[in-house]
Amino acid sequence: VSEFIDFRSGETEGMVRPSKSKRTVVIRPNQMQMEYLDKAQELYEDKDAGGAIVAITEQQNITLSPYLSRYYQGSLPGYKEFVENSPKIKQDMEAVRQIKKDKPEAGQVIFMPRGLEFHNLVKQYLIKDIKYRADEIGIIAGGMSIDAKQSIQDDFNAGKLKILIGSDAIKEGINLQTNATDLHHLHLPWNPTDIVQVEGRIWRQGNEWKNTRIHYYLIENSVDQFIFQKLETKEKRIKSIWSYAGHEIEVGDLNFEEMKLDLI
Repeated sequence: VSEFIDFRSGETEGMVRPSKSKRTVVIRPNQMQMEYLDKAQELYEDKDAGGAIVAITEQQNITLSPYLSRYYQGSLPGYKEFVENSPKIKQDMEAVRQIKKDKPEAGQVIFMPRGLEFHNLVKQYLIKDIKYRADEIGIIAGGMSIDAKQSIQDDFNAGKLKILIGSDAIKEGINLQTNATDLHHLHLPWNPTDIVQVEGRIWRQGNEWKNTRIHYYLIENSVDQFIFQKLETKEKRIKSIWSYAGHEIEVGDLNFEEMKLDLI
């Protein structure tokens, strides 16, 4: 690969970045999630409606919050009900609370690319229960103007905003590294390069902190853990390809059926 592509990383180019630690938090599902996850198994059998892809998408919605599920038929929850009945989000809020206590000046990014209609409920919880001021919390989502995004980015880097809730809109073109210490992943993509892109919002040259932390919140015995393992496998394969300096690859020992499964 290196014969045709001049691939370079921050490490090879000597970029000075803060240290990065990853933390996985495995959380037990609540009763509502368990019921909905059980119901979602039926979607795997409906090939005409999308089969496994639809089923996994639904299960990811449920693990983020049962209120995102197609099976929830109730009214829009209040901010406290929403957070406290969404175990991953509740665990994230407790982590945010502790970091605020330990490092009140630190910036934190909450990556929540699904459930955008609930971003404001998370913001309300941060204000009313964790005691951030409303003007210390910003939200970046699709459909915003470039100027609006730039303004929020600048305020976050300047320390005026302490919390940034972001959708997929923060994956590229947004630099949040100046004052950020922690990134909270509430949803996992299939593509490992998306993970790298999001992490790169805070783990990059110019961060004024020595250490950054990446938090992954996973629901126990769910699709979360399956996808996380797949992402780790894909990331290792990609790194091995870019770092390989030889001219030939021995394929005799490869299990192609296993590799196809790893690529899901």
